[in-house]
Amino acid sequence: MALFFTSPDIPTYDGLMYMGFTIIAVTFLVVFIHFPMWGSMFFPGDPTITEEDYYIKKEFTEEEIKEGLAVSVQKFCNNSHGERAPQHRPAAEEATKV
Repeated sequence: MALFFTSPDIPTYDGLMYMGFTIIAVTFLVVFIHFPMWGSMFFPGDPTITEEDYYIKKEFTEEEIKEGLAVSVQKFCNNSHGERAPQHRPAAEEATKV
């Protein structure tokens, strides 16, 4: 961003305008980011994918899971269940709140 203000040939108001164009252009790139589990700005995620499918089953083999290498990732998955919107949380979690 300092590039817009270092040249004496560019007035401050033009530098602010060009910086605004850059911010809008970079922000527009976010539209194309899509996460399979959560979705994107315009398309929903896949409701059949769980945190365990996404983080554990894709990254660890059965042997690694049995050795306990995925324990820390499982803790993250359990925490991620609570980060969902209430209507998207697993039913088992609702029973434990009582």
